[in-house]
Amino acid sequence: MAVRDTLSKYALERLERGQVVSTVTVISEREQHALNSHLMDLRHEYDNSIFSNMHLHVGTGYCIEIFMVRDEYEKVLDFVSRVRALRGIREVNYTLTPIDEREFER
Repeated sequence: MAVRDTLSKYALERLERGQVVSTVTVISEREQHALNSHLMDLRHEYDNSIFSNMHLHVGTGYCIEIFMVRDEYEKVLDFVSRVRALRGIREVNYTLTPIDEREFER
C-alpha cells in the first residue's frame, strides 16, 4: 500500500509539470446550435493541442463530444475549464495521463 501511494504522488508531481494526454468528454443537449458553434471555436483555438475529436448523438436528446488532447498539464486544464464555462453543457469529464514526449517523436 505504501509503495502504491508513493508512486501515485510521484505521478501527480510529474503530471503537474509535464506533457499529458487527455480525453475530454462533453455531454450537451442536442438542439444547442450556439453551443456547437462555441465548441468549434474552442476546438480551433486549441488546434495545436487537440489532435482528434468525435461527435456522437446519444438517444434523441443528447450529444457527446470527445476531444483527444496532448499538451502541458496547465493548458489541458485551461481547455477543460473553458469548456465547462460554456452555457448549455450538462457534464464534462476528463482523464489525464502523463507522457514522455520523446515517445511521440518516433
